[in-house]
Amino acid sequence: METDHWQHAFEANEYLILESVLTEPLRTVAHEYAIKRALLTRETTSAGAAPGTPSFYGDPLMDTLLDLLQSVAETFTGLALFPTFSDLRVYARGAIVNPHTQRPAGELALSVSVGFEAPQPWPFFIGTRHGFQVAHLAPGDGILYRASECPHWRGELDGEHQVQAFFHYVASQGPNAEWKYDKRRMSEVDNGAGR
Repeated sequence: METDHWQHAFEANEYLILESVLTEPLRTVAHEYAIKRALLTRETTSAGAAPGTPSFYGDPLMDTLLDLLQSVAETFTGLALFPTFSDLRVYARGAIVNPHTQRPAGELALSVSVGFEAPQPWPFFIGTRHGFQVAHLAPGDGILYRASECPHWRGELDGEHQVQAFFHYVASQGPNAEWKYDKRRMSEVDNGAGR
C-alpha cells in the first residue's frame, strides 16, 4: 500500500499493526538485554506496571530506539512528532494489564513485542471508535495507536515471560507538544536540532 493509504487507515481506525518493526539481530539483542536487566534488578522505574513486573522508564537503549523509530511512527501516521519517553517491561506468567489510557505525554504509542516464551503471542486488546480490536504480535511486530484516547489492556499471560517495549510520541504541532522528551533534559540527545 502507498504511504497515504496507511495514514488514512491509521486516522480511520486509530491504530495500525506493523510487522517487523524490530528486525534481527537488533530484536534478539534487545530481548536478551531486557531479560538480563530484569535478572539484575527487580526495580520498577515506571508507573502503572503490573505488580512484580520489572519495568524500566527511559532506559538508554530503549530511548535510543525511541529516536530511531520516530520516523516509522511519522511515516505511518502522517504526523510530525516529538519523542517523549520509552518504557521496557518484562512480564511474567500470570501478569494482567488492566484497561487504561496514557497520560498526555503518551499521545501516540508504538508498542513492540521484543520477544516471549509462550505457546502463542499474548493478545493485545484496544478499544477504538469501531469497538474493541485484538492484535497478536509476533516477536518484532508492533502496534501503533492513539494511546491517550484508546483504552488498551491484556488478559492473563499464559507463558513464562513477555518482553514489551513502548515508544511514546506527541504531535509536534499539537496540544501536548510541551511533553517533548517527557520534559526531561535531553539536550545531549537533541543537540538543539529542534525536531
